[in-house]
Amino acid sequence: MTPSANASFTVASAIAICLVGCSGNPSAARPETSENASTATHTASALAEEPTASAEPPGSSLKGAAIEAWFRQRGAATPGTLNLEDAQCETVRAPVPSGEALSCEQHAAIKPWVRVSRRILFDAHDGRTSLLVNLASKVEPFDPSSDSGGACGGALVVLRVQLSADGKSLTVADDPGCGCDQAEKLLDKGNSGDAKALELQTREVKQACSQRGAYVWEEHGYAPA
Repeated sequence: MTPSANASFTVASAIAICLVGCSGNPSAARPETSENASTATHTASALAEEPTASAEPPGSSLKGAAIEAWFRQRGAATPGTLNLEDAQCETVRAPVPSGEALSCEQHAAIKPWVRVSRRILFDAHDGRTSLLVNLASKVEPFDPSSDSGGACGGALVVLRVQLSADGKSLTVADDPGCGCDQAEKLLDKGNSGDAKALELQTREVKQACSQRGAYVWEEHGYAPA
């Protein structure tokens, strides 16, 4: 799995979890007893052992400020490389401490020749934001012609990046009708009169197609099976 050369992600942040007493002190209304103190201590201990909860259930679609809120709930800063105006994210199940990761689609471009959509998975816990996977999911001309829509929406290749229900594995496969074989045929025809565009589009398609296959969860992210 080799991320595109023009899309690198360096993410670092700190996490702070408010466990007890953040919005008032219920015990102030009644005398403190040894029983109450014991109960409070037990509750705080239990909360400390629980993973950070999310206000968004798995499968929730997030954009803009909602993406920032997802990281903020975990005490983390939104990665600077995640363009909130462009990114479309959703919460997904993953084998991370909170049980939930953030799956985002974002675009990168080598102007004016080629655009690449990427599927990126983030986790935020223990004082850091982690990049779990970064895979190309679509390659298209930077400015596709109006008559090249078709089933692929003007794209050269479309790949499906799919997580398993438990988040412990994922697969990257051709989208029907928009896969790698179709892309090779389009590129062989020289769909662009620009030699540089054709060179870069071919490179990005080959790199995207090389990602196909199964991936499994390892200690810090997904790796080819």
